[in-house]
Amino acid sequence: MEDPVLRLATVADLDALDALMKLATRDIFPRFYDADQTASAVQFVASVDRQLVEDGTYFACETSGEIVACG
Repeated sequence: MEDPVLRLATVADLDALDALMKLATRDIFPRFYDADQTASAVQFVASVDRQLVEDGTYFACETSGEIVACG
């Protein structure tokens, strides 16, 4: 595994970022929230703000060609 690289996210990353955020929410939220709250968060909260990506203020952390973190 390569060392992680922090970089600015690009519009081309949007689908991967969205998938990562939904996956993380589905996996982490049940530790603190019930099933309905988790499902709602996946639907309404776990999405990338495209404007942040477009204005260069959103980051992606990538290792071995895969985005593993963002924010």
